[in-house]
Amino acid sequence: MIRGPGLLIHGLHEGMKPRVALPPQPNNTLFQPPRPSISLPTLVFVPLLYHASNDLLISLSISWRRLIRDFKRLSTDPPGGVSGSPCPDNIMLWNAVIFGPGDTPFEDGTFKLLLTFEESYPNKPPSVKFLSRMFHPNVYANGELCLDILQNRWSPTYDVAAILTSIQSLLHDPNPNSPANAEAAQLYRENMKEYVRRVKATVEESWLDPEEVQAANGAGGSETASAMSVEEGEGSFRSSPA
Repeated sequence: MIRGPGLLIHGLHEGMKPRVALPPQPNNTLFQPPRPSISLPTLVFVPLLYHASNDLLISLSISWRRLIRDFKRLSTDPPGGVSGSPCPDNIMLWNAVIFGPGDTPFEDGTFKLLLTFEESYPNKPPSVKFLSRMFHPNVYANGELCLDILQNRWSPTYDVAAILTSIQSLLHDPNPNSPANAEAAQLYRENMKEYVRRVKATVEESWLDPEEVQAANGAGGSETASAMSVEEGEGSFRSSPA
């Protein structure tokens, strides 16, 4: 068995050309025909295995195979109110958006997240954090979440769609008894009017581009825009980390 240099999917590593095994020749030699046209719904560099019998096998880590499957499901059968995709140059980093669920203070918000996967996925959960500033009992100031399925109740059966819908459900039903933000939890229990006001401010912030936030801050800005300066550099929806 011969290991080929790799398969180009959607334009990554344009200088590399894959080798594809042709039907067995008399001398059992591998040829290099023109690069085949292959289309998959993500940007990944896939190592290949070639065999003289003309069987073409894709050799991927378990985590890569699973993430490709997760993205295919998320693309073909997306749950309502969530979306996500890998960064163009790294399938282990995903950008995602959760739309605030209706009939909650988060309604109409477009909240951005970053998911970081390790090779241990799906046996271990990804690291997930909001890039948008949040005011929620179960979201830390740095955007990380206090969510059981990302910790002690994780199961390899969960995929990216399940993670995002669970976070969306957390926006709908906070758990003030296990707070990551003590102030938000206290307001949720004792002063719902003020809690809603603070959440609505983050909803409005979620609509702004980073440049708009900076301009508003430079001009004195409103409470809404000024709050976006918290976690500066993390509030933007990046295609890939710096």
